[in-house]
Amino acid sequence: MERMEYLPEKMLESITSRIIIFFSTNRTLSKENRNNGTVSAEDFVAGLFNILHEEEGPGYVNTNTIKKNYPGIDVLSIAKKQGIQVTVDATTKKIKSTFDAIPSPEDNRDYAEVFFVFQISDLPESLKKIKSPYRGYKVKLFSAAEILREVAALDPAHLKKVCEYVERNIVTPSAVTVNIDVDAEVFSILFNSLNDFLKDSSVGDSPEGEEVIYKTSPSEKKEKYTKDWVLLQQLYKD
Repeated sequence: MERMEYLPEKMLESITSRIIIFFSTNRTLSKENRNNGTVSAEDFVAGLFNILHEEEGPGYVNTNTIKKNYPGIDVLSIAKKQGIQVTVDATTKKIKSTFDAIPSPEDNRDYAEVFFVFQISDLPESLKKIKSPYRGYKVKLFSAAEILREVAALDPAHLKKVCEYVERNIVTPSAVTVNIDVDAEVFSILFNSLNDFLKDSSVGDSPEGEEVIYKTSPSEKKEKYTKDWVLLQQLYKD
């Protein structure tokens, strides 16, 4: 009898670590103009919201399937009258530019609510100052934290569906529906950093005859791998 495989705590751990890794990776890559992850995030959010609200028959879709360059909105549910902007740009400027791009409420037959899914762990204070309604639209802001709060409130059967969807679409080592091990992900990042330590270093003799292994100090390496250390800290917090 299956009893220990789908414990809610373990499923939440898997969902949390994967979404945070996914969002963090997309933000990092976008700074290098590598935006495949930011595009795939639109499909991911559409699918995730469909499962979260499945009893309502929400029908969230990527707006690219409706119209190329759909103005201001990445995901749309006509059934729920909601448009969603999915972005790594967690700024009030992004909110304002989105509303500059969309029609006024009285001219909009597709949606009356505008949601923002920011690919960050928590909403910064600047975004928390944005109040609903905004320019005539009901507005709701999501970071990973707000999404995960909704997920945590699900019953176990519903949570399992979300977990299976997230694990299928965000592939990382050690899927929780088999065997969760967040430390495996942490040490994978750590070992990659240590490997680079060795690649950048040389072995020789010091004036005192002692082996010299590292050219750079741990603090210098930590600065070089800032995004890795931030991710390590976030994984352990979770």
